[in-house]
Amino acid sequence: MTEYEAQQTEVPEEDGLIFAIRLGGDGTGQLVDWQTVAAWGPDEPPLWIHLDRSSARAQAWLREQSALTAATAEALLAEETRPRVFHGKRGIVTVLRGVNMNPGQKTEDMIAIRIWSEGLRVISLRDARLQSARDVLSALIDHGTGPKTISDVYVRLIARINERIAPAIEAHAEQIDQIESSLSLADPKSARKSIADLRQKVVVARRYLAPQRAALAELAADPPGWASEAWRPSLRDTADREQCPNGWCNFRR
Repeated sequence: MTEYEAQQTEVPEEDGLIFAIRLGGDGTGQLVDWQTVAAWGPDEPPLWIHLDRSSARAQAWLREQSALTAATAEALLAEETRPRVFHGKRGIVTVLRGVNMNPGQKTEDMIAIRIWSEGLRVISLRDARLQSARDVLSALIDHGTGPKTISDVYVRLIARINERIAPAIEAHAEQIDQIESSLSLADPKSARKSIADLRQKVVVARRYLAPQRAALAELAADPPGWASEAWRPSLRDTADREQCPNGWCNFRR
C-alpha cells in the first residue's frame, strides 16, 4: 500500500480555506487556520494554502491580503483555465487540469487547478474537489513522507495531477478495445453509438493534454530561482510520462 492508497484524514474546510499546512521541513506538516494564514510573514515557516476559487472570502484575501500583485491575483481567479504558465513580478503561476475523480462525475470533465509560488508559500486554487491535492496533503499529515520544501510541494502536486491522468486514459483505451471487438456482433448500431460517445470524450480531454505538456515543458526549461535541484528532472519526467496509451490520443474512428 502506497502513501496515496492509505486512508486519508478528512480536513474540514473553513470558509473557502480547503486547508493550509505549515511545512516541517522533514516530510511532515502542521495544519493551520485562516487566522494563521492571514498573519503569516516571510520569516515564518513555509506554508501551502489550498483555496476554493468560488469562495468570496478566498477571493477577497487573495486580492487584498495575500501580497500578490493585482495581475497575479486575477490570473489565479480567471475563468479561463487553459493549461499555461504565467511568470509574474513576484512568482510563477501554473494552470493545469486534473482528472475528475468525484463520485458521479465524468473523468473527461477535467478540473482546473491554479498554483502560485514565490518560493516561500504555495497558493493553489481549485473549482471542485481534486484528489491529487488531498494525496499530497495525506503524505504530509498521515505518513510524514510529504514534500520538505516549497519547491518540492510545487513539483509534487504537479506530478500527482499528471499521475492520475494516465490510468483514466488507459480505461478509455480499454473501452475502445471492447467496443471494437463488439462491432461484428449482433448490435453494430449500439457499438457505433458507443464509439461516437467515446470520440466526444476524446475531443473534450485532448483540448487540455497538449497545452498541459507544453506548460510542463516550459516549467522544466525555465525554472524559478528558488527551484531545487530536483525541479528540472522531476518536471521533465512528469512532462514525458506516457499519457496516451494504445494510441488513445490519436483515436479517429
